[in-house]
Amino acid sequence: GNYIKANEKYFAVSVAAAGGSLGIFDLEKTGKMPAVVPVLSGHVGAVFDFEFSPFHQNLIATGSDDCTIMLWQIPDGGLTESLHKPLVTMQGHQKKIVLMRFHPSADNVLATGSSDHTVKLWDVQSGDCKLDVECGQLVQEVVWNHDGSILATSAKNKIMKLIDPRTGETISEVQAHDGAKTSKLSFLGPSDRIASVGFTRQSKRQFKVWDKKKMDAPLHVCDIDSSAGVLMPFFDEDTNILYLAGKGDANIRYYEMVEKEPYEYKISDFRGGKPAKGMAMMPKRTVNVMKHEVARFLKLTSNSVEPISFNCPRKSTLFQADIFPDCYAGKAALSAEEFFSG
Repeated sequence: GNYIKANEKYFAVSVAAAGGSLGIFDLEKTGKMPAVVPVLSGHVGAVFDFEFSPFHQNLIATGSDDCTIMLWQIPDGGLTESLHKPLVTMQGHQKKIVLMRFHPSADNVLATGSSDHTVKLWDVQSGDCKLDVECGQLVQEVVWNHDGSILATSAKNKIMKLIDPRTGETISEVQAHDGAKTSKLSFLGPSDRIASVGFTRQSKRQFKVWDKKKMDAPLHVCDIDSSAGVLMPFFDEDTNILYLAGKGDANIRYYEMVEKEPYEYKISDFRGGKPAKGMAMMPKRTVNVMKHEVARFLKLTSNSVEPISFNCPRKSTLFQADIFPDCYAGKAALSAEEFFSG
């Protein structure tokens, strides 16, 4: 996982404490944290990944080394004391849960990836497992496309799969990268393109652009550098910018992605501060539009969480409609029951 996630109200970070503990912090409260903070503490093993619900600001799901998934309700105003009882506990995976992704348009639908080589789909309201997909090897990435009609996975066997989330059938699969290290995926907004980030056989970092309808060969390959850290891709569909942040890197690269050749234009690098342990892209609704802020990240370092803003330089102080189109509202289009019933 990315070790840090955020929504409009809170950010979450795994904290070193007995069992599996997750700290929930209010974005409004900056400054030095107390030595002991209230946490979500229901797991008996370490929390490997967690995910805020895109539709409910106070709901967060956690996945752990103890093979369970828990759904938590954060009290209004944030945590004032540690919580030990989740709303729902889901069991079904045989090994640790390493990845979690909520559905982007259906309420209470969660995809989880595990070391037992499976991806499962859950109705978190009832706690039922609705779908079980075998991936063959350790799952390294699980992502939804723009409207949640396709689920993409990558695994340790280097295979990237596109899966129909209602039937579990594989739509297409391809070996995305030659390197043995982790590969990550990101759908490029509502377009048919997917970006995969991984390593060459010589352990150079690279990203590729694919057409989901024709996966036999990539549309474009971009070699980046020879660093060892895994790159985390974040795509802003409003500006068509792909941000690549590496674990252990102090910089963020960003590219404008286009529909046709050459498919990407390198814009620049943001450089500064300490190496990142993790990175979270905040929802577009949090940016300051009057300062032309097009993206905001939270960078987790060894002892701090730092905000990073990306601003588009404009002379005018008026609202810029071209860089701020209508954005994702965080409202569900359908319920879990409607989604699973087709």
